[in-house]
Amino acid sequence: PSASESTRTVTASFNPPAGTQVATIALQGFDLKYTNHNHYDFGQLQVSLSTSNTEAACTVTLRDDNVNKREWQGTVTGLVTFFGIA
Repeated sequence: PSASESTRTVTASFNPPAGTQVATIALQGFDLKYTNHNHYDFGQLQVSLSTSNTEAACTVTLRDDNVNKREWQGTVTGLVTFFGIA
């Protein structure tokens, strides 16, 4: 959903395969946009992904502090890979 906060975090829980000791996450892609199509420039954008063995989190920050409170939305895609003993 669209929002005007400068920083937004979304988490997702999952059940790892049996024997998982480590989970890693890699950025596959992102598509972020302002909801007003007259604005195209984000200024500085930061995307951060993190994971544990049961949860992944994505934080997106408009590092220009979104001073005019423009609404923005988008998607970030990550790939979680599990390592361990089967």
